[in-house]
Amino acid sequence: TILSLLAIDQYLQSEQSKSRQQIVNELDKAIQFDKNQERQETRRTASNTNVDDMDVTVKQHRHPLLDQNGNEQQSLFTCVIRHIPKYFDGTKSLQNVRIGDVVQVLEEQVGPDKGYHLCRITTKKYEGEESASKKGDENISVEQLELKYKYGWFPISCLEKQS
Repeated sequence: TILSLLAIDQYLQSEQSKSRQQIVNELDKAIQFDKNQERQETRRTASNTNVDDMDVTVKQHRHPLLDQNGNEQQSLFTCVIRHIPKYFDGTKSLQNVRIGDVVQVLEEQVGPDKGYHLCRITTKKYEGEESASKKGDENISVEQLELKYKYGWFPISCLEKQS
């Protein structure tokens, strides 16, 4: 009797395992089908989009260090960092700054509850250099700007505006 119970249990477990594997295979097929549908829809949408629409999309998603014309963004004003929040480590936050650092504000009241400024700070390598636009070099690349500046959101409450 014990051997027959073990044999029945073994059989039921193998059937359950087969059933689970069949469900996984069906889900994989459904996922692949959805991915193919999405790709086809993306291609169809891209072929129907005209160049003017793409131009608008690019302008809406411009780099934060560039103005609408693609030149180096001018700062609105400068602020001194007076406090650094304890848990301030988001992906869009200005990192590796210290109390007393001077930051340039590029855009006011951004982010959740409009509680942040978009700021940049000149990296150590470029400290003391004037901006590209002041030198007359309007065609600075995004890569050069990203080497020259660190940028990100910083809480307004932790900044003191300089006059």
